[in-house]
Amino acid sequence: MYYTYILVSEKSGRYYVGHSGDLAERLITHNSGKVKSTRNKGPWKYFFFERYKTKLEANRRELAIKKQKSKKYIEDLIKNNAKVAQLVERDLAKVEVAGSNPVFRSK
Repeated sequence: MYYTYILVSEKSGRYYVGHSGDLAERLITHNSGKVKSTRNKGPWKYFFFERYKTKLEANRRELAIKKQKSKKYIEDLIKNNAKVAQLVERDLAKVEVAGSNPVFRSK
């Protein structure tokens, strides 16, 4: 399973669009400063994601979102998928970062 995701900076409110096969690990990578384009702009949290069967599909969706070059487009995407965003927030609330390994906790 692969994902196209949108992060939001808790510091500036900026968005970042990407794709990954492991959402928890990718968030750790962004928040640890290992990604040049998000370094010193976080902390970041997941705002939205979509699932895809292949990496190619996830990459194509990432590029389609980036091609819009519009904060409003991203916000409309989120607004139109508010239920999904709530589920993301709920699921990611179960993830704690312990060193470099995500720890899933149950509520």
